Amino acid sequence: MKKLTFFAIFFLFALTLCLSAGAQSGSCGENAFWSLEGGTLRITGSGDMEIYDSDELVPWHFAREQIKNLIIDKGITSLGNCAFSGIENITEVTFPEGLETIGDCAFVGCTGLKKVTLPSGIKRIGFEAFFDCISLDEVHAESLEKWCETQFDSASSNPLFYGRNLYFGDALAEEVTLPESLAEIGQYAFTGCTSLKSATAAGQLETVGDSAFNGCSGLQKVVLGENVKKIGLMSFGGCSSLTEIHIPESVEEIDELAFSGCSSLKRLELYGNIKKISQGAFEGCDNLTVYCYAGSAVSKFCKKSDIPCKTKLSPSAVILIFACTVLCAVFAFIFRKKIKSILRIVRA
Repeated sequence: MKKLTFFAIFFLFALTLCLSAGAQSGSCGENAFWSLEGGTLRITGSGDMEIYDSDELVPWHFAREQIKNLIIDKGITSLGNCAFSGIENITEVTFPEGLETIGDCAFVGCTGLKKVTLPSGIKRIGFEAFFDCISLDEVHAESLEKWCETQFDSASSNPLFYGRNLYFGDALAEEVTLPESLAEIGQYAFTGCTSLKSATAAGQLETVGDSAFNGCSGLQKVVLGENVKKIGLMSFGGCSSLTEIHIPESVEEIDELAFSGCSSLKRLELYGNIKKISQGAFEGCDNLTVYCYAGSAVSKFCKKSDIPCKTKLSPSAVILIFACTVLCAVFAFIFRKKIKSILRIVRA
């Protein structure tokens, strides 16, 4: 019995030493594996990582405070939900080529994270993947084209929500011209990108997605192409430096809070065929004057919302007035001839 107790104690002591000083490893997916050694957590293998319902279920949860480096090898295609949540000591992550998905809450609470580099093939970043990554300062991507193809499930899915500065390669993104083939600027695409100063979107673009440029406080100038039909919810909310924006006549709908907080915007020309402007579209635009057609949905909205508005007649109204004037002149001419004929008859 004493021997059994001795061996049991010895085994527990040896196990403790291994866990505290040695390498630990295991599986984290069908063909994905993890290893932890010397403060470096490494994910290897291929395919998708396991999806975790909580960070407490992650196999390396016990060692979160020890992890200082994270390496994800090429071959991994998806990072599991909550996979690296709460690892506060990692400062930089470079994602491998071939990675397509970053799961929900994957990096929540990684408060020491300062820089992330996304691969060209990334397709989706899950709900609140980078929430509370308050130290993020740099977000690197391969190209603007690839960036515009990425789906963000929430505002803090986009590392720019905290990261602010977007780089394509090593070049800071200050002026962007969106791809001609782009039909929609996805939701949250540039949310929080304070490095951005101007954006031009021409070509086939039809929709500016919800919160696409929300919080881009350095954005000064925007040019939208002639095919744009909808400007989404809070698309340009909080763009406090925005002074110039071209909205084409093709636009039919401006959603709620689309330009809320654009306090530097002084003039906005809305002469197109806008059918709907939602509540609060220009909330907080204290210096704004809207220029539009008399009797249009825009002028009615401005009157209802107490927004300064200057109107002019629309081309169709001018044509109608001109036509009526010509018609009246014709009738007046005919009427005068008739009167003269009648008077001659009476006098005779």
